[in-house]
Amino acid sequence: SEAGPLEEERLLPQLAIGVAPQPRDEDVTSEDRGAGTARYGWMKELQLEGVQVESESYGSMIKTACQKLQWKDADRLFQQGLKAGFRPDESTYRDFMWVYARRNDLEQVEKWFKDMEAAGFKPTGEDFQIPIQAAAAMEQPAQAVLWMERTI
Repeated sequence: SEAGPLEEERLLPQLAIGVAPQPRDEDVTSEDRGAGTARYGWMKELQLEGVQVESESYGSMIKTACQKLQWKDADRLFQQGLKAGFRPDESTYRDFMWVYARRNDLEQVEKWFKDMEAAGFKPTGEDFQIPIQAAAAMEQPAQAVLWMERTI
């Protein structure tokens, strides 16, 4: 049941903006890691074939990786996207804060929050809720209070 040439042409644009199904980081062996960017290598292959991945597509792919808690893939895509001209918006920074909050990594939440501010975005109440909730979930009430005070 291989795809014929016409079907491949029809699928090509979808591949350029989609995210291939990925194993969780825990499921990846050291041999898989040795393959470099094997998980998103398909994107590089398409680019070599002349298919242009629009920089806006990186935001969607990053969001999907974050939703799947694949923070390493999200970070890799972020770096690739920057090289390709991707300009992250506030939702990209929020996605990273969210995924690191889910991982109980308050340091990374704070890093992405600061990066968002450094990029010129004014944090919203929703943005402040992420580190507040992360600190509370990690039983760090003093940190949660500091973040709450910053919202005032």
